[in-house]
Formats: sequence, structure tokens, C-alpha cells
Amino acid sequence: MTSAQRALLFSVVAIATFWAVGRIPNPFLTQEAIGFLYGDQAPEGFSRASFGPFVLGIGPALSGFFLVEFFSFFLPPFSRWRKQNFAGRARLNLASIVLSFVIAFVTCYFVVRQMSPKPDGLSQFLDGSMGSLLGTSAFFLGGFTLVFLAANLFTSWGLGNGFALFLLTGALYRLADSLVRAYLPVGGPRPQLWPLLLTTLILAGFYVFLSRRRTVPAEGPGGMSLQLEVPSLLQGLISWSVAWQLAALLRSVSSMQGWNFDQSSEFARYLTFLAFFIPASAGLYWLSFSPRRIQQNTFGKLRLSPAGEKTILEIAFLSFVVIAALELLAHLPHPLVAKQAVLSKALDLGSLILVFVLSRDLLQNFRFLQQVPDPALLGEFDNFHLAALARAIGEADGQPLYLKGFEYRRLMSFFQPLVKIRVYASRDYAPSLREKMGLHSVPFV
Repeated sequence: MTSAQRALLFSVVAIATFWAVGRIPNPFLTQEAIGFLYGDQAPEGFSRASFGPFVLGIGPALSGFFLVEFFSFFLPPFSRWRKQNFAGRARLNLASIVLSFVIAFVTCYFVVRQMSPKPDGLSQFLDGSMGSLLGTSAFFLGGFTLVFLAANLFTSWGLGNGFALFLLTGALYRLADSLVRAYLPVGGPRPQLWPLLLTTLILAGFYVFLSRRRTVPAEGPGGMSLQLEVPSLLQGLISWSVAWQLAALLRSVSSMQGWNFDQSSEFARYLTFLAFFIPASAGLYWLSFSPRRIQQNTFGKLRLSPAGEKTILEIAFLSFVVIAALELLAHLPHPLVAKQAVLSKALDLGSLILVFVLSRDLLQNFRFLQQVPDPALLGEFDNFHLAALARAIGEADGQPLYLKGFEYRRLMSFFQPLVKIRVYASRDYAPSLREKMGLHSVPFV
């Protein structure tokens, strides 16, 4: 069995095991709750995984790693560790893990409290005894710990990144549920699948167009001439959608606080949105796209050409214009735009894009293992700019490389630092690449 086949087999077994373990019922539930949740007449919206061991999911880890990453821009000692190369990154990762488990503990407390008996007799999932409360807490926290460890194990032995694959299963579930509701309604007319196929093909075409590869001239370590892959328009749109969410949140907070902005018309509300969206976009550009940030993230080993800087600025500006234009359409009066119809499809579109991105990462991993059966791990990077530099050097030398987790991390930038990028190369080429990137102190296996 080849290494590619072993990785594929491990991935399939791991996913099946995760699905089966996630449906183990909580042994501390009351008999009435077990019959209610796992019986033939279970309410809509509940499944066998509703109160299984993976209730917490990886949400606490996503929050913990993001908060540490965010604080590391300005809050000591995180900001000091951020400037200490790989040793500082190791400290940030440890702090992220600790905070993730703290968040998991707090989340578990509120979940168990919600399941405890209420004075009105509702929510009788637990009998209220100390044993059931502590046992359920240990059940959920143990499930979170198992997911965290299993995702790291999967990253080492399976196809793709374990945490990204966990997100992929969630996206597939949401997408399948949405499609079933839209195209296969229970008791409805005979479904027509051609609209579904046509919509999927159109979205796949848009994905290929938006995510097409762009390279620009750059100067690498030792003055090497490289062709660096820059962020795609798809990444720009995803990043600026985060700025849009931040601006919408700030606008909502301002309304709740009663700040006196002009809200007399839809256009005035749009101008209020722009007042928040423009500074949020400026901050986002500096954090994810600016040439100075690229140089910092690669520890000064990469310098973009003027043409490369212009290309990145164009992508950032076009992403800003597209998101701002969509928000303007949402403020136009009916019937110029069906706002509710557009907004209702946002989650479906996001899930489909996530499926495309993560599936691409899995296919790249399988093809690389077919080319390089016994690869070496060059290192684990916390930013996609450094990983992109490794890929550019490998391409300049005509050597195949695989960047596990790169597609997802590039798409989400610093918003989800939980997903690390592992760079793999052939064992013959790995020492040379490590030398060119200046990774003398970073061991590879």
C-alpha cells in the first residue's frame, strides 16, 4: 500500500470513527431525556449527536487561538513573543491552548447549567445530582480534548489539516441540509435536480475565476528571483466580508447606545455603515495584505516588486468596492433588490466555497504523496506568507512541495490561526530548502 493510499484509508476510518463516537449518548441523561432524544419521535432539529461527547466542537479552540493572535498585535507579553521568531510562536501557541481549554470549561459550565432542572419543570435532561453534573461536564470536556488531540493526529497521518477537515464536515452538513430543504421538500412536488446542478456549476465557475492563481515578481533570500503567489480575489472578498461584519456590529452597537447618527433614510444608514467600514478595511489591509506585513511575516526574507505591490493593492481595492456595492444594493428600496433572498443564500454560498477550498487541499495532498511517497516535514508555520515563500523557492528549484492547510489558512488569514500550515518536501530537497529559508534551528522529521 502506497503512502497516498494509507493516508486516504486513515482519513476514511478517522471520519467514520468520529461520526460513530459523536453519537454515543450521554450516560448521565435521565431516562426520560434519552427516550425523548433518541426515540422514534425525536423532535426536529435534534440528532444523536445533539448531546454527544462533541457538543462543544472546536469552537473554544477557534476562539482561544484567535484571541491570543489578536492580543499579540498590541498586548505584552504576547506582542513581545510575536517578534521572537519560532520560539515566540511556540509560547503563543501554548497560551492559545491554555485559553482554549479555559473557554471550553466556561462554555461547558453554561451548557450543563442549561441542561439542569428548572423550577418550572422544563429542561429535565439531568436529574440535578452532583454526579450527573460533574459526569456530564467531564463527558463534554473529554470530548473537546479528544477532538483537539484527534485533529492534530489527523494532521500528521491523514489527508489535509485535521481542524480544517472538522470544519469541512460541518460545512457539508449545513450545505446538505440546506439543499435537502430547498430541492427535496418532504411531501412536496417531485423535485427537479437540474436547478441544483446548474447552480452548482455556476458557483464552481465563479470559484475557479475568483481563486485563480496570481504570481508576481519578488526577491527572496540571498537575492533569489522568485514568482510569489499573491492572495486571490476570493481571499480578498472573504477578508473584506469580515470587515463588513465588524462594521455592521459597530453600527448595531451605536444604535443600541443611542448615538445620534443620521438614520433618516436608507442612504444615510449606508453612509453610517461606510463610516465604520472604511477604517475597518484599512486595518484589515494592513494586517493581511500590506507589503510591509508580508515582509514582517517572512522575517525580512521576502521583498515584493513594485508590480507585486500594485497587484495586491488592486485586489484589496476591488474587494472593498465589491463588498461596499453589495451593501449599497441591500439599502436600495424594493423591488430593485430582493434583500431577504440574497441574505438567505449567504450561508449556503459560504459553505459551498468552504467545501471547494478544503476539497482542493485534500486533492493536493493525495497527488503530492503519489509524487513523493516519503516526504519530510520542513516546519509548521503560523502565517501563509512564510509558507508561500517556501512554495516559491521550491518552484524556482523545480521541486514539488505540499503546504498542508495552506488553502484554508490563506482564505481566512489571521482570523483562524488554529489551522497551522505544514510544509512538506522530499527528504533529499528538505535540507537545501531549510538552508535557503534560514530555518537552521527548526528541526524537520
